[in-house]
Amino acid sequence: MRHALLTLLLLLLCGTARAQDVVFQEFYWDTEAPAGQTWWTHLQSQLPALAAAGVGAVWVPPPYKGGAGKYDMGYGPYDLYDLGSKNQKGTVATRFGAKAQFLDFIAAAHRLGIKVYADVVINHAMGADYAEPNPVMARLGWTDIPDDSKVPPQDRSPDAKPGEKLRSWTGFASKGADGKMGTGRFPRTWRDFHPNEAEPDRSPPYHVKEFGEDYAFRDGHGDYARHQLIAWSRWFAAQTGVDGYRMDDVKGIEPDMTVDFIGQGPAGLWIVGEYLDGDPGKLMAYLRQAHDALHLFDYPLYFALHDMTFAPERFDMRDLLKRRLPDRERAVTFVGNHDISRDSSVIVYNFGLAQALILAMSGTPCVYYSDFWRAGAARRAEITRLVRAHNRLAIGPEIVREADKTTLILERRGHLLAAFHSGGDGQTHTLTVDTAFGPHVRLRDFAGGGKPIETDARGRATLTIAPYEYAYYAPVGAWRAMPLRARPLPTRQTWEFADDLDTGRLTSTPQGIPITLARGQSVSATLALDGDALGEIALLGPTGSVLATGARIVTLVAAPQDGVYTVRVRAPGGGPAHGVLTVVQ
Repeated sequence: MRHALLTLLLLLLCGTARAQDVVFQEFYWDTEAPAGQTWWTHLQSQLPALAAAGVGAVWVPPPYKGGAGKYDMGYGPYDLYDLGSKNQKGTVATRFGAKAQFLDFIAAAHRLGIKVYADVVINHAMGADYAEPNPVMARLGWTDIPDDSKVPPQDRSPDAKPGEKLRSWTGFASKGADGKMGTGRFPRTWRDFHPNEAEPDRSPPYHVKEFGEDYAFRDGHGDYARHQLIAWSRWFAAQTGVDGYRMDDVKGIEPDMTVDFIGQGPAGLWIVGEYLDGDPGKLMAYLRQAHDALHLFDYPLYFALHDMTFAPERFDMRDLLKRRLPDRERAVTFVGNHDISRDSSVIVYNFGLAQALILAMSGTPCVYYSDFWRAGAARRAEITRLVRAHNRLAIGPEIVREADKTTLILERRGHLLAAFHSGGDGQTHTLTVDTAFGPHVRLRDFAGGGKPIETDARGRATLTIAPYEYAYYAPVGAWRAMPLRARPLPTRQTWEFADDLDTGRLTSTPQGIPITLARGQSVSATLALDGDALGEIALLGPTGSVLATGARIVTLVAAPQDGVYTVRVRAPGGGPAHGVLTVVQ
């Protein structure tokens, strides 16, 4: 009776605890949408399958206009305020689609209980509109040195004269609501990039021009770029309703800027940074300098997994524990991503073992698009099985129960006993380990093909693991004890009406904002105008019929049908009015 009560207690604890959300990277390098779709509509069609698989959050590519227009993956950002609604760089839409499609994708993800994390790039900009004189830059040949006298003679350009004000491509003049160059928000000049008067160098790691014009977060004139990027973050999170960010190349961003960008930006976002380095000490140093304000991708663990799968006979499984990021609460684990594997995963040998490891150990796991959608049905089924097991079982503190050259056994206290064999010695191993399950508890392998086992009178488990195999053992009733139906998440999106944005100020001419609703879904829209300006707001159904009107707010308790609805707003009296529309669904 006592043993049965202990098992019941463990199952009840499983039902109240939660595993870390599985993050899913919803793109690969040089994405191509199917015919007749954009990337945003394509991703939206995949959301039900991801929800069924147990994905808790999706990471999407940079959604703003890049310097290469429709060809840009978003990592060469030109206008951060253009989410696919301005005619710039030869296109209105971004590579991934229109602004309205992106916003609709976020709302659709939330309806299925999936969070959305957007990729943001604040280290650099690309696609400048004009060159301008830069008094602190000496561009002599291919050498950039602020002090002309230090440029070796062989590096001097025959057309450059020491001391002259040389030109740099640092003039950014995006469009506003009127469609004219230079009227958009966040114009930039040479003072906003390296080298400038306050930071007259291009020295690594923070001031180097590696991916584009490198932002200078100090300029000696009020730190314009620093404050503008933080202001953009507040606007972007409000406009889109995203739940978090993946920050590109934090290795090139000063930690104090990261602290301010996160701390002075919108509250409540989940944020992970890309610090591409295999040295865990460097990642830990950056985390501490950034006041532990973010998570980091666990590149050291990735490189260890790579070594394990490519040369298991030379690999020691204890190195997985030694080489990984020590701060497991802030570690985001992965097997592939677009930076290390542009198309399919680099880890091609024994992929399942590596995937099973990151979904069992502590940290937040991230699954790569190409590994799930582009590697065949068998791979997709294996990942789905592991993700579902992670969600139900990878709960609680991680305890290392066994670690030697070829095997590793981890326990998530009282919930999961996970065993892994690198295959390095080619031998099947039988091991007995302590557990927190208690005595005489029947355990089942929920991920691999291992036979059921039972703990002994001392609560120990004896299991057998073959080369290259893995097992996820847990109490027999653990799976059915944990229903994992995700709850819908609210979506709050805000449109600012201003002349330096794509909207323009409100006038007596109505502006329509499309929103997609499911039958029975509720929605409210609130309009706030500056000063004493009068407003008018209406909600139109899919057929154009007016469902609700008001001066400041309209509410629909239940949408009568699936479809695209329209929130129509205007300022009927006086001149143009700055305002904000907030839609909650």
